Amino acid sequence: MLRKCGYHLSKIRPELYNEDGLSTSHGHDFVDDPRFSDAYNYAFDATRADPSHHGPWRVHIATWAASTALRRQGDFVECGTARAFVSTAILKYTDWNSKSEGRCFYLIDTFEGIVDALQTDAERAMGAIERHGERYKANYADAFRNVSPFRNVHLIKGIVPHVLADVGVERVAYLHLDMNSAVAEVAALEYFWPKMVPGGVVLLDDYAYAGYEPQREAHNSLAKRLGIEIAGLPTGQGLIIK
Repeated sequence: MLRKCGYHLSKIRPELYNEDGLSTSHGHDFVDDPRFSDAYNYAFDATRADPSHHGPWRVHIATWAASTALRRQGDFVECGTARAFVSTAILKYTDWNSKSEGRCFYLIDTFEGIVDALQTDAERAMGAIERHGERYKANYADAFRNVSPFRNVHLIKGIVPHVLADVGVERVAYLHLDMNSAVAEVAALEYFWPKMVPGGVVLLDDYAYAGYEPQREAHNSLAKRLGIEIAGLPTGQGLIIK
């Protein structure tokens, strides 16, 4: 009867991971790793993050991507940073001040919310801006405070793609896109892709996330033009290795 009505009854087990839209009994030992826990909790407390939006597994993928990118030569770039939750976790997890070896981390955002002029008709119909409310507005001071303990981290305030030419970076090892805008994200990926070093990592925050289908469709279209493939992850993210 429950199945016919679209429901499923299951026993809650203590070993079940169930956060941020992802429920699984598969191994998730990273949640007990002190290094990860310290970084996650540090970023969580610093940014006053929303636990329903920043589940540990999504952050685990980001810290893995950043750690992998540190093995390559190139700077780090994030487009769409808000209070810098994910980047703060990365900076803490990677021991950035001692391991970054002089590279820079560029955090790009309007810090005043999603730009309506860059929304597609599909995104407007889905109420993308209304969905997020005031979450992404007036965040510059918070982001600056959160990343200030880490060196060579630069906040750039502006609209993507207009501000991209102002980013003085030639080689990129890590690119994280989280702008909730198909137009802006495709423009950023198209701009930075030639600058990505071999083995560099691109992480798309909302690629496979329910309710963000216009972004996935736009990224798939660009990927086809570039001759690459995007791995959709159960966390809702998308992953590309150059």
